[in-house]
Amino acid sequence: LEKRLSDLGYRAAALRSPPPLEVLVNASFDQPPGPQGQIPGWIPMAPPGVTIRIDKASPHDGPQSVRLASTGPAGGLVSRAFAPPATGRLAVSVWFRTPDATQQPPLRLTVEGKTAAGTFYRFAEFGQAAAGQGPLPSIPAKWGLFILPVTDLPLESLSAVRVRFDLLGPGEAALL
Repeated sequence: LEKRLSDLGYRAAALRSPPPLEVLVNASFDQPPGPQGQIPGWIPMAPPGVTIRIDKASPHDGPQSVRLASTGPAGGLVSRAFAPPATGRLAVSVWFRTPDATQQPPLRLTVEGKTAAGTFYRFAEFGQAAAGQGPLPSIPAKWGLFILPVTDLPLESLSAVRVRFDLLGPGEAALL
């Protein structure tokens, strides 16, 4: 009981002034790509028709960003796994842009992890909505900040937390 009360006190203090988590390797995509264009700290999901590459032409506030493009199939990037925060809360902030704001790509930002009961999965979608779905936040032609708050992370048994960026269909987007 004493340990649980101590943990609760720690989580309450962290909620008042949450420190940035430095858990993602190459979170801003600033590290140079590997010999075959690999993005350090990230795992590509690039079937035929999907390209994922470093883009130095129009970064936001660093030397480069990542460009996702698809002719139709879904693809994207997945972070390396990290330990969940003890507070049960996490917010992922990301900058997105698209070359043509009138051609919105279907983009999804996800936080996922493993639990004893299965997969934990929370997401936010941007750009083009699927058929029958309401309007989504638009991705601007100039950089726009988007945040995915997750306030219900399991406090026990959550592991292998990852951040995902999925381009769900045709289009193009840059991120960092």
